[in-house]
Amino acid sequence: MKSKNIVIESINKDFSSFGGIKIYDLLYNSLKIREHIQNLLPKKKLKLGILQSDKFKTLIFKFICGGDSLDDLDWLRLDTAFKTVTSGGIAPTTAGEFLRSFSTRSIELLEEQLTLIALKLRQIIFPDDKDFELSIDSTPHIQTGLKMEGLQYDYKNNWGLNSLNAYDQYGLSYGFQLRPGATYSANGAGAMIRNILSKVPSHMNKKVRGDSAYCNLEVMNTCFAQEAKFALAMKANIYKKILEDNKNTIKWKKTRIKFFDSDECEIANAVYAPEGLQGNIKALRVVFIRAPKDDEYRYFAICTNIFQHEWDAKQVIKFYRGRANCENFIKEQKYGLDFKHFPCKKLDANRVYGLIGTIAYNMMRATSFLIRNKGCLSKKIRKLLLEIPAQVVSHARRLTIKINHIRKEVFDCCYKKLKKLVARFYEKST
Repeated sequence: MKSKNIVIESINKDFSSFGGIKIYDLLYNSLKIREHIQNLLPKKKLKLGILQSDKFKTLIFKFICGGDSLDDLDWLRLDTAFKTVTSGGIAPTTAGEFLRSFSTRSIELLEEQLTLIALKLRQIIFPDDKDFELSIDSTPHIQTGLKMEGLQYDYKNNWGLNSLNAYDQYGLSYGFQLRPGATYSANGAGAMIRNILSKVPSHMNKKVRGDSAYCNLEVMNTCFAQEAKFALAMKANIYKKILEDNKNTIKWKKTRIKFFDSDECEIANAVYAPEGLQGNIKALRVVFIRAPKDDEYRYFAICTNIFQHEWDAKQVIKFYRGRANCENFIKEQKYGLDFKHFPCKKLDANRVYGLIGTIAYNMMRATSFLIRNKGCLSKKIRKLLLEIPAQVVSHARRLTIKINHIRKEVFDCCYKKLKKLVARFYEKST
């Protein structure tokens, strides 16, 4: 069959690539983000042009709409729906100046607001879940430049920056700190955990998990002070000494839990009493799991203040394994919102950029549960809820977005669900 010639003609109508942007505008306004960040934003020298709060919102929606860099603001603000929601949008140079204008104190306050906004999101989407499980981890952000502040080689010889991250079991982020590349993983972890847990409602069951970098007195004592349970992987040099000291008393039991790709594992419990523990508890529990390898065993140990009368060893191991999701959430931020690259030379400006991006990530993560009970990735979220081709009609100070009726059915379902959850949240709050 002979192919037809394709002819392109202009039309005097306005279209948008983001027919579903209304759902994020609803969420942004429902979270009252403007009120959260209004007082920490840098003051303008002249009371002219776009408001600082609108610049902040523009950057939030830049991330949500898939803009990978500040330069993408140029094409995003050509889109009528994006331009309307963000009060006109801003140029890349304006965005860069805005990011560089934050003071150190403003950045600290923005970190605090990230936690509060995340908690509000969680209470909207999961109002009945009383278990707050926090996973903490760090990750490198490999860069190719030379002039950016903070670029250093880490212990794996990666050239770039480093970030400390904290997520709950649903993938909502409560902490993001961008740091020089050679920063040790656990630096600042105690303070981050304390700042997050101190804001979690007292009726919730608080738990913390982390890899061996976080198995230290600062993290443990922080958890005790915040009345939180913890499960932390132990360093080999510490657990080997415990094994040696208790080799005649440790009782190993077979388990069906698979570890080290083996189905012949055994588990055991021991006691660990490090000096410096604060509070009434002076000894901790260690849960061991081992698997045969040649004529020896491979070991893994978890240090916890969840004792045997509360959880058996299998439950502790299962809880700790949930930490692996933290790496998936980090990966989603890196690839879904391009946290692999940062746009500014100043480290503080990149910190602000990362915090704004993390708020946007949380908004997208929350809406993913409207699509699927277990949530989904940003690519699917954008395809189903946001990137809906639409005609835009402006009349009598009203903007109407017209989308295909089949796509509208999916959108309306999620939109109504979100409105209902928001209404329920504020009804409870009052």
